[in-house]
This record gives sequence, C-alpha cells and structure tokens, in this order.
Amino acid sequence: MYRLPLRTIGLVAALALTLVVVGEEVTRLQQVTDELATLQTVVEKLPSGRERKKLEERRALLERERDLLRKRQLLEAKEQAIDQRQDNNPAARLQTLVRTLEAHTQPLQTRLATLNDRLRTAASQRDDLRAARRRLAAAGGEARDPRPGALDEQLLTVGEELDSLQLQREAVGCGLAIARELEAIALRQRDEPVSPPLNLGRWWERRRELQGRAARLAATEETAAAVSERLATAREALALANEKLAGIDDEIALLAPQTGFFRSTPGVDRLLAAAHRDKAALSARVPFLVAQQGALEEEAAAIDQHRELLRAASAWLADRQQQYTRRFARWLVWPLAAAVAVVLLFAAGDRVALPRLYTKEMLVSARRVNRYLAVGVLLVVLAGFFFEDLRMLATTLGIVSAALVIALQDVFASLAGWFGIVVSGKIHVGDRVEIDGVKGDVLELQLFRTTLNELAGELHLDHPTGRIVSLPNSFIFRHRVYNATHGHRWVWLRTDITVTYETPLAEATTVIRKALEETSAEAFAEARREVGSMEARYGRADAVYEPKLYCTIGDSGVVFTLVTIADYRGKSTMRTKLHGRILADFARDPRLQLAYPTHREIFTSESATKAEHGVGAAPVGEPPGPVRLSAWPGSAN
Repeated sequence: MYRLPLRTIGLVAALALTLVVVGEEVTRLQQVTDELATLQTVVEKLPSGRERKKLEERRALLERERDLLRKRQLLEAKEQAIDQRQDNNPAARLQTLVRTLEAHTQPLQTRLATLNDRLRTAASQRDDLRAARRRLAAAGGEARDPRPGALDEQLLTVGEELDSLQLQREAVGCGLAIARELEAIALRQRDEPVSPPLNLGRWWERRRELQGRAARLAATEETAAAVSERLATAREALALANEKLAGIDDEIALLAPQTGFFRSTPGVDRLLAAAHRDKAALSARVPFLVAQQGALEEEAAAIDQHRELLRAASAWLADRQQQYTRRFARWLVWPLAAAVAVVLLFAAGDRVALPRLYTKEMLVSARRVNRYLAVGVLLVVLAGFFFEDLRMLATTLGIVSAALVIALQDVFASLAGWFGIVVSGKIHVGDRVEIDGVKGDVLELQLFRTTLNELAGELHLDHPTGRIVSLPNSFIFRHRVYNATHGHRWVWLRTDITVTYETPLAEATTVIRKALEETSAEAFAEARREVGSMEARYGRADAVYEPKLYCTIGDSGVVFTLVTIADYRGKSTMRTKLHGRILADFARDPRLQLAYPTHREIFTSESATKAEHGVGAAPVGEPPGPVRLSAWPGSAN
C-alpha cells in the first residue's frame, strides 16, 4: 500500500551510526586530553635528551588529534542544531513526512476492486446458504437433528469471511485516504504563494481551512479510538478461538483411545465425530479471524499515519496562518493610521478653521458638510486598502441583493430607518414625540421597531394611558414626526380667556398680563438658560422667550390669547396655575366678568304695541312682548 523508501532507511541507519561514532569520539577526546595531561607532566620531569624528544613528538601528535576531534565535535554540534531547527520547522516536518509516506493509488485501487469482487462472491454464497437453510427448516429436517447442522457452520464461516473482507476494504480505504491527503497537501503547498496578498477575505478563508483541518483531525482521533477497541475485541476473539481449538484437541486426544476397530462405543463415537466437526468448522473460521486482526492492525497503522499527516499539515497551516496574521497586523497599521489622520484633520478643521471662515449662522451648515466630507473621505481611504474584500463582498451580495430587497423591503426600510434615527440624532430614548397621530414617550429604539409609552389617547390629557405602542422604524420616511424635546425641554402653550364687552378692557388687560408674567416668569428664566443648544445646532434661535398676550374681538366678548411656555411634562400644570391665578384676580374685582352662555331679553316698541292690542300676549308672570336672543359666550345683565 505504501512503503518506506530505501533512502529514508539509509538515513535512519546513518543517524544511528553517527550517534555511535559521536559517542566514541567523545570518549576518544577525553582519552586524548587525559593522555596529554599525563604526558605533559612526564615531559616536564625528564631532562633533555632522545627520550624527551620522542615524548614531545608524541605530545604534538596528540595535540593535533585533540584539535581535530574538537573541530569535528563543533561541526557535529552545528549540524545537530540545524537538524533541530528543521525538526522545529512545520514545513520541513511536513515535507519529511510526505516523502516518507509515498502512497501509490493504483495498487490500492486494484486491491480494492479485488476485495469488492470477493465480497460480492461471499455475499452470494451467504444468500444461497440462507435459502438452503430455510428450505431445510420448511422440510422438517431440523427436527431430526437437534445439533446445529452443517449449513449453520458454513453460515458462520461465511460471515467471518465477510467481516474479514470488509475490514480489509476499510484498511485499503484508509490507505486511499492517505494517498488523497498527500495529493491535497502537495497541491496546497504548490498553490501556496510565498507572500500571499493581504485582505480580510483571505485571512478568514485560511482560518476556516485551519478549523476544517482541526475538525478532520478530531474525527480521525475518534476513528482511531474505535479501531483500537475493535482490534482489542478481534484479538480476544482469536485468542478464544485458539483456546477452543486447544480444548477440542484435548477432547479428541481423550476420546480417541476409547474407540477403535475392535472396540466401538456408539456414544464415544458420536462425541468424537462431533469434536472433529467442531474442529473442522472452527479451523475454517480461524484464518478469517486472523485476517480480521491483520486488517484491523493495518487499518490502525494507516489511521496513525493519517493522523500524523493531518497533525503535520495542521501545524504547517497554523504556522502559515500565524505568519499571515503577523503580516496582516503590521499592514493594518497603515489603514488605521490613515483613518486616524483623516479624523484628526477634519476635527481640527471643524474646531479651528471653520469658526474663523464662516459666520455664526453659516457655521452649523459648514460643520455638517465638513462631517459628511470626512465620512466620505474616510470611506474612500478604507476602500482603497480593503478593495479586494469589498469586491468579493459586492460579488457575493449582488446575486441575492435584488431578491432580498423585494422580499424584505419592509424589514430593510425599518433597518434603514433605525440607521437614519441613530445617525441623525433627532430622536432619543425619553423624547416625547407624536408620530402618525400617536403621542408618547420613547421607551426603546430597537433595530426594527420604536417603542412608545402612549400619552393622551382616550384621556385627552398629557398623561400616560398605560398602553405601549410599537412602530416600525420606517415611519421616519413615511410620516411627519413631532418631537417636543428636540434641543430643549420647553414647549409653547396657548390658552384663551373671553371677557364680556362690559368688562373694562384696560383693567382686564393689566390683570391678565400680570398673571401671565408672574406665573410663567420662572419657566421663561430657565428656558432662556437652556435654549442655547438650539442656536448652537441650527445657527439661530428658534423663538424669543417672552410671554405674549393678544386681544381679539369675539362673537360675544373680547378674547385674550395667552402664549406661554411649559416643560413638556408640565403643560397641564402650567395651564392649571395660570387659570387659577386669573380666576382669583377676577374674583377681587366685580367689574371683571368672564363670558359664559346666557339669554338676554330686549324690549322693542313693536313688541309693546302688540301687547296693547292683545296680540301675542305673553303668559302671566312674563314681561309682555320680549324678543329673546341667545349668545355664546355672552354676558348676564
């Protein structure tokens, strides 16, 4: 299925020999060093002469040998360091493992085809035996033989053969998986660029590939555990079969002397014949049990090699991913620096340059344009860095975007509405708004819906009704939105007071104006301090914060229109205070009369003449001939 090349075997043998030689060299270096030390001591003690000269020559040779051994030891240490670095290099380890596991697909395919043919033959034989077994049972032959028949033994043998063939096919499948994995790794290494382009899409793709490798490795670990368990079971089954064979042999050896040509015992003969049948059947199954164990061992070895290959490939991919991540992190410094530079540049222009170039009225619009321009430039800069990612994203979304927009237009409209609400900042949580006739306080701004605490409603007051209203965020595109708290918390309040025509106008005006100014003085003082935000945002004040009093002629009286302000939560309170103050002031001066529904009777000369002639006489107790007029509002007189 796969073989170790001779070169690899030679390298392993050379490595072992090198270790032995290195050990010998270390020992020789120590011996030379010790001999030099001893020789040095002897030479120093000897007087000059022929003997000393020979020892000095010997010492020179030993010193040269010592230097050579040290140099060789240093070179071997460097070589070992290089080998260690290669072992720590995931790419080198993977390459070594790929060279070691040279799998050949064609022999594996041939063997698999042979096993499939044998499996079909064995399956057909099993089906024939089952059919014969059913015919025998239908004919009643089984009742005459209480022991399992030959067909049952043959079925068991064929079943073991099928199991062994199936296990061998699984082992071949593991070998093919290794071959396919080797081809995939070779293709992956060939397609892997030295310096791949940097973009988020490629980084994410490599991360998913690494996760897929990890999942496959985990599945291989589970398979290895299952095969190990099956191998242990197969070994136990084979040991049990051999033990049974040994027991049958002992039984035959015990029964054989008890029968013969001159001495025959029917019971012993039957037992001996049954023992021979059992031995023959079990002996026929044992080779298949051996084949099962061999197939499982082969499969376990292949799975171990496949697991090591997956680990090496995963380590190589993880190393490449780490390198890519480090390069990508260093590359990200540039787009981030560009984004920060753009933000700082436009922020400086917004805070420093624009106030000097534009008037107060134009500054707000200029700043808004500056912010839009900053966002546009920032998007262009980032798009330049992430062009490849944007192109892939556009290609992916372009296929389904049209269908999604049509099918989910309301959802997208609500999502776009939420984005508009958040970006514009015109509505916040806690604001009092009126949308499409629904008035309430904003409780929550969700991604698709805005939740309101309803006000007024059936109560007709600025008071919560207890009902919660949810509106899709698309309302911002389809309905007018009234916000009572945008910029500040003050709203204008109008109330009308009607007095009779008999009321002195100057006195009524003075009393009403005084009540209006004194009642709303505190509110206007607070409003003047707080409304600067509107002027800062829009470049101009929204109104002159002073109480206003207008006078008009009504149908049955003089109408005073009072305009004041109130906190958006205190409109009813302000109206109550103002009305109570006016009623109290009017009660102190009887000339000041409020108009209300009345009936007035006016006597004319025509009505008096009719009364004298008895025409249209009035009932008893009523003035004769009145003309009744009704007015609303009017005065009582």
